[in-house]
Parts: sequence; structure tokens; C-alpha cells
Amino acid sequence: MDEYSLHQLMFRKGKLIDQTPEFISFRRTYIDKWGPVSFILMNFEKLFTDHDVQLAYVDGRQLVELARENLDKPTKEEMFDCINNKDEVGKLVKIPTRMFKGPEGPILAATVIQKNFRMYKAREAYKHLRFLMKKATIIQRRFRLYLFQKQTKDRVEELTNESLFVWKEMMDEFKQKWPSIKNRRRVEVHISSISIEELKRISMAKFLQRENAQLSRIFTLKDPDVEVIYVTPF
Repeated sequence: MDEYSLHQLMFRKGKLIDQTPEFISFRRTYIDKWGPVSFILMNFEKLFTDHDVQLAYVDGRQLVELARENLDKPTKEEMFDCINNKDEVGKLVKIPTRMFKGPEGPILAATVIQKNFRMYKAREAYKHLRFLMKKATIIQRRFRLYLFQKQTKDRVEELTNESLFVWKEMMDEFKQKWPSIKNRRRVEVHISSISIEELKRISMAKFLQRENAQLSRIFTLKDPDVEVIYVTPF
């Protein structure tokens, strides 16, 4: 009997058959590594029990190699590589619903349901959070725009008030000095204009001619101390 057959381990209904000469020889050969080997065997029993595998053969030498390489729990793919009758076992292990056929099937099914439900709730919560973040971003953007417009409006009003204040000061100073100014030589600049709303200016007939009606201002030239610059509208 060759080494391969000696080291082929049999599992029936998920349980390891440990009373066969093959298994006794296998255990005696690898007794110095039995700690990690027994851990892998327990994982095989759980795998076959969970999927209700009636009969499975595992290559003992590959199992030992897996025990050497893996200090943690092996993956299902790594364990599947150690199975000799892959075709028969694969039909059961690779069918998701078979994992609920074993003795712990109801508990495992409840665990999967809970996991999927928590995943669903987390995904919905994430979608809701993204929705809220998107709306919050829009609100923040609009509020910043509102603040910018308000600040700009306040600044324009402030500058307008400053200009108006300066203009009023100039007018007050001019009124105070007018008695002395009118007795000196001076140049008067006249810009003919009619200060009315733009809509009325557009609809008014012969608007430029009406503005030019202020041409009479040039008669201030009767004063020999006055020179006149008159800006005509056309």
C-alpha cells in the first residue's frame, strides 16, 4: 500500500473516521505536528458538517502542508484544494444554501440574515447621510453667497455714503466761500442735463434739444470776471 493511500483521510457525515489503519498511521507519522494538524481537521469537520457532506476524502500530506503554512484559520479555497473527491464535495460546498443543512444550519442562517440586514441598514444610513451632506452643502453654498452679497451691498452703501458726505462738505464749503468767490475771476463749467429717470428720458421726445435749452447759461458772460465752458449734449 503506497504512502498516498495511507494518508488519505475519510470523513463520513462530517465526522473524521479516526479508527482506520490509514488514520492511525497518519497520526503516528505527523505526531510532532499534531497541534496545527488537529486544528485543520476540526475545520474540515465543521466545513463538511455545515454543508451536510456525506462522504469526503482529504489528502493527508496536503493537509499537513496547509497546517505548516497557516497558523490562522484556513480559507475554504485552501481547504478545498486538499480534498481528493472534489467533484462530489464541490457540488455541495459551493452551493450557498447547503451551508444551512447541517446541525448548526439555523444558527448559521440567522447569523447570515443578521449580517445582511446590518449591511442593508448601514448602506441605507450611508445613502441618507450622503443625501443630508449634499443638501447641507447646497445650504452652506447659498448662505455664503448671501453673506457675500450682503457684505458687498453694505460696502457699496458705505462707499456711497462716504462720497455723499464728501460732496456735502464740498457744497457747504462752496456756499461759505461763495461771497468771496463771486467777486473774483472764475471759470464756470456748465454740463447741460436733465436729472430724471432713465425710462422717462428714453420715452421723452426731443430729449437732447430739451437738455440744450440750458444754453441760456452762457449769458453769465455779461459779468466780465466770468468765463464759461458749456458742454452741449450734441
